[in-house]
Amino acid sequence: MCGIIAIARRRTTRITPTRITIEKTVGLVDLEPILDQSSIENIIKKFLILKTELSGVPGIKCLMHDPGFGEYLDEVCTKIHSELEHYEISLASENLDGQLEQINQIIIDLKDLLWHISKDRIQVALAVRDIVDSQPSDSSIDALTSIQEVLAGIDRLEVRGRDSAGIHIMIQGHDLDLSDVSIKSAIVRRSKDLNYGSGAVREANGCLSFVYKIASEIGELGDNTKALRKLIKSDDLLQHALQAESANVIVLGHSRWASVGIVSEPNTHPMNSETMNTPTFPFIVSAANGDVDNFADLKKSENLQIPKLITSDSKIIPAIIAQKFQQLGGASSDLNEAFRETVQSLNGSVAIVANTAIEPNKLSLSLRGSGQGLYVGFAEDTFIVASEPYGLVETTNQYLRLNGESI
Repeated sequence: MCGIIAIARRRTTRITPTRITIEKTVGLVDLEPILDQSSIENIIKKFLILKTELSGVPGIKCLMHDPGFGEYLDEVCTKIHSELEHYEISLASENLDGQLEQINQIIIDLKDLLWHISKDRIQVALAVRDIVDSQPSDSSIDALTSIQEVLAGIDRLEVRGRDSAGIHIMIQGHDLDLSDVSIKSAIVRRSKDLNYGSGAVREANGCLSFVYKIASEIGELGDNTKALRKLIKSDDLLQHALQAESANVIVLGHSRWASVGIVSEPNTHPMNSETMNTPTFPFIVSAANGDVDNFADLKKSENLQIPKLITSDSKIIPAIIAQKFQQLGGASSDLNEAFRETVQSLNGSVAIVANTAIEPNKLSLSLRGSGQGLYVGFAEDTFIVASEPYGLVETTNQYLRLNGESI
């Protein structure tokens, strides 16, 4: 089993809240001690407002602009949690009759809110800040948040398999001067790896594609994302590209459990559409779960000359999409049909997420056969795709499950 996580996010338009506006709206200074059910319900009402204020990128920006506010909120959450524990102990000596179930539920609701604020908001803001060496520009926080949420999703999905992991970042509106000698030489140097190993860069349709990969059969949960985070943090070209006011990203991540092809960087997802004998246009990246049972037949019938170090069955997916796109005429409107025809040609149980430089702000999703799953979560300004609900719970608890071949 493998894990897919991807995020498509539009730039936020909501005004970033501040400590002053939040304290005024929520009334944090007026929090009452937990003495009974009513006081818990009142705190829940306030923390639901706080959760909304700190949601999405505006909430991350608020906490990054004012680190002291995050520390203050963490102290508040710790204090409330302690009071809640004392209240739970006191319930043992009371005769609650039919009220126990209701009280237990509101206690759980408040604990969930406390966890969300302290872990899914405050800690995420710190993690976003940790992706860069210097103070990030306000405009780059949208992109950095997407990167962090995908890294966190890979962390949670590693229980499905962790012998390798990769993350792809497609940047449009990067605003880099591609005629600049140092930038141009860096891109050219990092574009030569046909095996699409870690640190590879591609320039296509005005977009910049960055991929980072780690492959290791031995290790512990969390090691892969630590390595990926280090690679991202140390990439000056990426950091420079994210600073533009107009920069927007699609991020695609994958955690692999090798079934076809050895554990190696070339076999680590996401993979791209390049082969040794097909056009480089369009540039497509994809990640897949499951097995393509007829990959050898398709490789032969489509005459795909794949670099020898890439032995994963999933490599044929983006390659065939690109080839069918060319056969259909090469107009942007042909992309969906090329994707559909490719998926229909696959035998086996497969979940696919793809992204292309032609439509860099979109993700293509598909399930083929049975045994795989994809969930699409809905958050503020954001779609998040994951193989399991626990891949997206940090970002949202509202999601749909794709139903495969059923209507």
